[in-house]
Amino acid sequence: MFLQAAGMATHTVRELEARLDKAAGLTPQQRTLVQVAEKATRSPHTVTAAERIAFLQAAGNEGNFVEAAGIIAMFNFITRIADALGVDLEIPKPLRRFQFTHRLGMSLVARVMRIGIDLRPREITAANAASNLSRLDRLFTEKLGFAYPLPLFERLAVRPYLLEAHARMAEVFFTQGELPVSTIAQVGVLVAGLTGDADVFQASIEWLKRNHADVEPVLHLIDGKKEHGLDARQATVLQFARDMTLHAYKVTDEQVEELRNQGLRDEQILDLAGVTALCNAQSRLHLLLGPTAQDQDTAAYENPPALRAAPLLQRGDGGI
Repeated sequence: MFLQAAGMATHTVRELEARLDKAAGLTPQQRTLVQVAEKATRSPHTVTAAERIAFLQAAGNEGNFVEAAGIIAMFNFITRIADALGVDLEIPKPLRRFQFTHRLGMSLVARVMRIGIDLRPREITAANAASNLSRLDRLFTEKLGFAYPLPLFERLAVRPYLLEAHARMAEVFFTQGELPVSTIAQVGVLVAGLTGDADVFQASIEWLKRNHADVEPVLHLIDGKKEHGLDARQATVLQFARDMTLHAYKVTDEQVEELRNQGLRDEQILDLAGVTALCNAQSRLHLLLGPTAQDQDTAAYENPPALRAAPLLQRGDGGI
């Protein structure tokens, strides 16, 4: 609907919806962008250095590359929250039963969006990059006590509004919510382990060990083991985060209700969904904006030491 509202031809949108990178009418550059976007969403741990280079070349320059990666990350954030918390789709279920009514509904919503939303290109203002980098450094090192990989955020500096958006979201979900830092670290280990994000995986494990938290139960949960040693509340929380990461579209209302039964208020459930979704978004950024063959040995990056030392990281289907 956004594509239609932005002016893409209806037949191209329908082709793209049905066939993704196989859709007719895509340029070679667009096809590459769609291919990498799908792979980064479904199985981010399989994105290779060669594919990142092709993604960069298709984007045309560093700024567009970072912006495209940011869009992929943010849609992973949005769709996971919407799926996990049961947000209603714009097209009512009765209209989705038939292709004609589904398409008609999408066209009507796209027209309303075109009227109600200003989709024209415009300059977006944001604080300077140095200010937001300092803000993120203080947040992770001083408030949370994480040895977080700041080079990721430094690369976002070419698009200051993306950097500021991540700084704001990190502040909201990591420091202003009601989840304890220990739970955030556990979710960080879980998401990073399932998506193959070695840097965050290692940083989160180190935080848990420094704070005398038991890491093994979380690692067992990553591996899908039922005997993980977590109490009922922790297990319910982390299973919800695991399902949001592997297949958010399968999360049920019963799972949300079970979180309530374990004593979580709706505000805490929203915080849990937000933290999990943001960890998923940032993992995609780490893996898409990681070193290319020009920066670092490709083979070493595709099999980083942290993952070689952790064979228990069994990946799921990565679907949303």
